[in-house]
Amino acid sequence: MAHLPLSRPQHASFGATAAACAPKANLSLFARVIAVWRERQHLNRLPEHMRRDIGLSDAQIARETQRPLWDAPQAWRR
Repeated sequence: MAHLPLSRPQHASFGATAAACAPKANLSLFARVIAVWRERQHLNRLPEHMRRDIGLSDAQIARETQRPLWDAPQAWRR
């Protein structure tokens, strides 16, 4: 059975920083990835009249929804 420490590591191992190993940082990253996925799913399901209202074409929406999860626009990373 693996032992997972509850405190933040004091040193980096395998090239990872201590902050990257912290559970809170990992949960925050996971939450952002899920948020990006949800936003893209909602965008993909927009009715045609709503797409026209926000000025996006089907091609633009398809391009956005096919991007990798880690490739979020800068405005979404705030």
